[in-house]
Amino acid sequence: MVADPNDSNRLFAVWDSFFSESRILTIDVSQSPAVITGAMTISGGTGNYDPEGIAIAPDGSFWIASEGNKDDSRPNRLLQVDSSTGAVLQEIGLPSEILACRAASEETATLGSGFEGLAVQGDASGYRLLVAQQRGWNYTSSGCEDLDDDAGGLDANGQPLRTRIWTYDPVSGRWGHIGWELAAVPEHASWVGLSEISAMPNGAYVLIERDNRSGDFAAIKNLVEVSADAMTDGLISESEKSTFDLIPSLKATNGWMTDKPEGVAVTREGRVYLVTDNDGVDDWSGETWFLDLGRYPRLFD
Repeated sequence: MVADPNDSNRLFAVWDSFFSESRILTIDVSQSPAVITGAMTISGGTGNYDPEGIAIAPDGSFWIASEGNKDDSRPNRLLQVDSSTGAVLQEIGLPSEILACRAASEETATLGSGFEGLAVQGDASGYRLLVAQQRGWNYTSSGCEDLDDDAGGLDANGQPLRTRIWTYDPVSGRWGHIGWELAAVPEHASWVGLSEISAMPNGAYVLIERDNRSGDFAAIKNLVEVSADAMTDGLISESEKSTFDLIPSLKATNGWMTDKPEGVAVTREGRVYLVTDNDGVDDWSGETWFLDLGRYPRLFD
């Protein structure tokens, strides 16, 4: 999700590839419960998208992060979308050297968790995109060691202990990345990863870091605040994170604990909204949490 910078009562959100037609939803949070008031279809481009992140550029256009799959038959992509019509203005893929290493790797088990959240860093004079990658990629092909995410080592499940925040400059076309030191995988979980990144009014960023378990096994469902300064050395370590535990808020309705808090929007006044992925009711109850968490200073005091 993302908040409308001109209207604190309006959010925008995307749904994922459970639906074959990609859409941008408009949400009115002036009412309780919040109401979906509009849906704009994303048109043009190559299609076959899996939207997982949305942000608003200084010119008012949307940027969408579309998650790829393991064999890149659906690649990870960034889409710039006209906010009035839903038309795809441009479509950006990963650097060629990354794609080559993905294609050359024999083991794809740790290459399938791609783009999730998306945020804009900067203003009309110049900006870049920050794209959260869910889990680290560990290439098995020779010559790719410098490109993967296992510099911090591997966990007991063979997963890299780091993932990354991709950076992309729309003017120069340059890609870069910032390493992210993942929280330790808790008992009963297979992995910990990122689900979202959103800009905050104070210049910091808030991400969702979570494990993959639900119910009583859920242990890590965190909002994580990091400063822009923490990104300058190329690695965000555990010591540079401020966390807010989402589990009490998710348990407040006394329902089954979801494994997937996935969307965060922060309004210009600093109000934080969170939404979960209901997986389109496949293997799930269909319940969706939409939470007003209050103002961000209270969360990270």
